[in-house]
Amino acid sequence: MPFFKDTSSSSCMRTGRGLMSPFYHELDKYSDSLSLIISAAESIGDAEPYLDSWYESCIEYVLRVVDYFRSDLSSLLYVALSRNNIEIHVTQPDRQIVNDTHKFISSCSLKELMYNTLVVFTSSVDPEEDNVMIDFDNKIVTYESNAFCRKWAESIEFESDAFKVRQILEDYKVTANEDMNTFRRLLHLAEADHYAFFQGYEFIKLHENGKRSYVSVLSRARQIQ
Repeated sequence: MPFFKDTSSSSCMRTGRGLMSPFYHELDKYSDSLSLIISAAESIGDAEPYLDSWYESCIEYVLRVVDYFRSDLSSLLYVALSRNNIEIHVTQPDRQIVNDTHKFISSCSLKELMYNTLVVFTSSVDPEEDNVMIDFDNKIVTYESNAFCRKWAESIEFESDAFKVRQILEDYKVTANEDMNTFRRLLHLAEADHYAFFQGYEFIKLHENGKRSYVSVLSRARQIQ
């Protein structure tokens, strides 16, 4: 049985390293799970359904999430960008879209700054905590957004190619990461240089990512360090 699905979509067959590399973490986790399934299977036929669903699970999830949360996509991106520990309230959703959303948030998070992003889905919510509320029934993300994430969302909301969407996500993450590194450098210099302190202030005030995004992400990263 061929590993790659025989489908009418030409994008399924574009498996060069450059195209697949943004999905490295998804494919790596899927391979680990596949290893366990094959080890436990009595025959290869028992593992065939899982083998057949690799593309749907590892690649197409980005399109499903973009389509599902289209109107609140920028808020979902801002959750991934600005939060470290994420508790998401779930109310009787379709299990696939919950798993897809988990993968989407993880793929958009700044792992280089936030280390391990923890996403927890729960059926209850503590009103005293700063939880992220996602209403899966009505496709609503109750969280703020900013100009950077709105622009990010606009760049993918009508894209139908999963490879392009994933690459755009990576490109915006690189931009955000570079901006955060610049901001951290200015803060470090500001400890002994008042002009660098002023530059950091101007950087926050003028940059389209917005003050809260930078400060919240950086403060969480520093707490972990």
